[in-house]
Amino acid sequence: MIVYDMVDSNTPHLLIAGETGSGKSSMVRVILATLIQHMSPEHLHLYLGDLKNSEFHFLRRVKHVKYVCMEEHEMTSMLSKLWKEVLYRRKVMEEYELGHIDEYNQITKDKPLPYIFIAIDEVAMLQDEKECVTIIEKISAVGRSLGIFLMLSMQRPDAKILDGKLKLNLTVRMGFKCADLINSNIVGTPGSENLSQSGQMILKLDGLKKVQAPFLALDQAKEIIEPYRLSKEQSVQKEEQEHQEDKIFGVLDDANE
Repeated sequence: MIVYDMVDSNTPHLLIAGETGSGKSSMVRVILATLIQHMSPEHLHLYLGDLKNSEFHFLRRVKHVKYVCMEEHEMTSMLSKLWKEVLYRRKVMEEYELGHIDEYNQITKDKPLPYIFIAIDEVAMLQDEKECVTIIEKISAVGRSLGIFLMLSMQRPDAKILDGKLKLNLTVRMGFKCADLINSNIVGTPGSENLSQSGQMILKLDGLKKVQAPFLALDQAKEIIEPYRLSKEQSVQKEEQEHQEDKIFGVLDDANE
């Protein structure tokens, strides 16, 4: 079994790539289900981008989940809000003269800042959304010490999205079956074009390793996260509260411009 800690300084952000049927979607479900089971909603907030409307719909009412975006314009709104959170956390760290969110949470245990995990499936669909790509790149550069982490996934690796700056910061990479060597090299997992079985991947973590990923079917994932779901009534109340908060933030932003 392979375990790694995203909070560790060398492994904060993750890239997962693989063609249809390769096991990519199952791996994404495994990671999210694991996080939901082992971290409380007070200590972990999930922000999900599902641009193909196929991966994260079953997570919408999970207590940890703050946003599920299905459209590009929703992604712009979500990422803009997250960038404001980055700026707020940077200001807090400067005021307290601290280098990491964990240090802040140790001295303010009554009001800790939660970890934020941003998962975007089919991130290549954002290539024409320059504002989104820019924010993702900036978060990849500064997010670790602020407790903000990325998991980006795509079927076909896109060199336009994975340019030098972003790719450099996605230090952990899972390359499931890819179409050819070019795609494997874009991910940074040469050899993934030769994988023969679903669920096999080339893992870039302290070197390159061939690994068999665990399988988690959608029905099984739904069963696992069921205890962490809000009722429909609670979900409506939560959405209304978040909508009201967004309106307040918008007024404040306009006032500060």
